Amino acid sequence: MSTIGDTRSDSSELDRYQRTTAALFRLLEYATNHSSQELLQEFLDEAETLTGSKIGFFHYVEEDQVTLSLQTWSSNTLRNCSAPGAGTHYPINNAGVWVDCVRVGAPVIHNDYATMSGKRGLPEGHAEVIRELVVPVIRGGKLKAILGVGNKAEFYDDGDQQVVSQLASLAWETVERKRREEERDHLRGELTQSQKLESIGRLAGGVAHDYNNMLTVIQGHLDLAIQSIDRESELYHDLQEAYRAAERSAALTRQLLAFARKQATIPKHVQVNESIEDMLGMLRRILGEGIELCWQPSEHPACVFMDPTQLDQVLANLCVNARDALSGHGRILVRTREIELDAVDCHSHADARPGRFLLLSVYDNGCGIAPDQLPHIFEPFYTNKESGLGTGLGLATVYGIVQQNGGFIEVDSTPGKGSSFNVYFPRSEGAPDPESEAPVHYRDQVGAETILLVEDEPMLLSLATRILHSLGYRVFPAADAEQAISLGHRLGPVLNLLITDVVMPMQNGQDLAHYLRRRNPELKVLYISAYPAQVLEGNDNPKEQATFLQKPFSAHELARKVRFVFDGSLHREYRVIHSNNDMK
Repeated sequence: MSTIGDTRSDSSELDRYQRTTAALFRLLEYATNHSSQELLQEFLDEAETLTGSKIGFFHYVEEDQVTLSLQTWSSNTLRNCSAPGAGTHYPINNAGVWVDCVRVGAPVIHNDYATMSGKRGLPEGHAEVIRELVVPVIRGGKLKAILGVGNKAEFYDDGDQQVVSQLASLAWETVERKRREEERDHLRGELTQSQKLESIGRLAGGVAHDYNNMLTVIQGHLDLAIQSIDRESELYHDLQEAYRAAERSAALTRQLLAFARKQATIPKHVQVNESIEDMLGMLRRILGEGIELCWQPSEHPACVFMDPTQLDQVLANLCVNARDALSGHGRILVRTREIELDAVDCHSHADARPGRFLLLSVYDNGCGIAPDQLPHIFEPFYTNKESGLGTGLGLATVYGIVQQNGGFIEVDSTPGKGSSFNVYFPRSEGAPDPESEAPVHYRDQVGAETILLVEDEPMLLSLATRILHSLGYRVFPAADAEQAISLGHRLGPVLNLLITDVVMPMQNGQDLAHYLRRRNPELKVLYISAYPAQVLEGNDNPKEQATFLQKPFSAHELARKVRFVFDGSLHREYRVIHSNNDMK
């Protein structure tokens, strides 16, 4: 026959079981509409409620099995504790009695915590601990996490231990599943965004190609007109203004091509700190007097292998973007440091990969970026600025350059507090390249050689033919590869130079050049293109390594480049060097 005390005990255990079961169901329902972090905190709050505790915490045990990382505290602990919180790491060997459950691999109750020996002290601002109950989560023979509660008014007992053990086990399972779902959603979103940007990039490259053809025609005719006009006439100055507008338009297409990753580049080993220091004066003039520009270089200067003008472009665009967020007053910090990433570091970013990187960071204390705008900031023509104050290409250009050079970019922003852009460039182990000598200038750019000119844009073909004729060359124009092959057969060894567009219908310029060179091995080639790197990548033969003329180009640039090709004095700055990340 049971006693009254036994009946009360049974009733108490039944009540505890029912409350625990109800709490577990509530937590599972809560998990459907809340984040993993919110869910974890809810588990701790329930653990406190079910055990009458005043504090609670949840730590992960890292894969090395020797390090703990604090994930969160309970809501009550957060209100009453000012010690460092989530993200804090603790070496297990340096911790006190509160990790005894890790050492023994089983739940541990310390009802006499205040008088125990072996304590290592509490961090400044931590709530006082009177007693505690801490349980481990073990899976596959490995410690995964610990969940702890503390400061119950009475002693913790086996019933409390059973409740907290159940909650800890379920917390691990549901929170880990939730984290994996969040990670998949995050990576899926990044992949979708990357594919979207890639598609827009292809479109931007095509638009820039056609636009550059028209700009070349405009600049070329302006060149010819300017040369025939008296410098003192009003018309001469009008034509100069038109030419400058064409140059600004050409700069816009270069931004489009940089975003599309089709811009020809001349990479070299660049010492990043020196390059940034050379830009600081210009940046301060651009930013204005009301903005403080601070510079924190890495302790050990590092190199990256990229086109130095692209590095300048990335920094300038990020600083101008930060300036606009500051509305004329505030602080911008530019910082570099060396960093090495492992597979774990790269897990949460679709574009990241392990390796050694130079991290370029640009911080501002401006207005920040709204969460709904963050996914769109690298899209071309997307801007949150007032009409007329931005093209929406600055950050898109940065994204294209970073991708082209094998790096990736992360953004962290809080509305009202500012933004940080972190750009990761692969480090180069090479020494900085020496400064190039000044390009060779030619007094006489005329000639009498025979040129086959191939261009599928009629206006550009007509213009270039006119310019070359005016310099004394024998020019045979062709609108496509078929016409060019026919003319090449007729001219034979008399033909000295093939000038061809890279991208043409039916047959590209490189295939045409290879075909004609089989019959005329001494034939020189000059490619003209908005993005030659698309076709010329991987051409390592010095004799075959073609020169190119970037569209849009002026009459003077065409004349000079043709002369450079014939005289064999092409300066190194005009050679094409390709990035492995150029679009195929």
